Amino acid sequence: MKKVLVADDELQVRELLRVFLEKEGFLVKVASSVEEVKELLEKEKIDLLLLDYNLFGKKIEELISKAKFLNKDSKIFILSGFNPEILEKSLASKELIEGLLSKAEDIDKILERIIQALS
Repeated sequence: MKKVLVADDELQVRELLRVFLEKEGFLVKVASSVEEVKELLEKEKIDLLLLDYNLFGKKIEELISKAKFLNKDSKIFILSGFNPEILEKSLASKELIEGLLSKAEDIDKILERIIQALS
């Protein structure tokens, strides 16, 4: 069973993604802080990370590097509530991630991209 980590500061977003991902058969871990994410990464093999850009801000580059160091095969998506094209230009490590997902995007499209990345 593939393990997905959803890290977002908004409880509603974490729970919505958790419910939909579990329905697809994934084992889902949730985190609401940088510390929780780092702790989970050190303890468990995470197949896919969904990281809220707003939660991590400038620390997101460090977190992406750490996740890839601990498990080079982890897939990483950045969640954002704003324009993904603007965000993409600001991410120096964009070659290390699978892509950017807009929180405004339809949940079925988000799930499709996640499933595709893990298949």
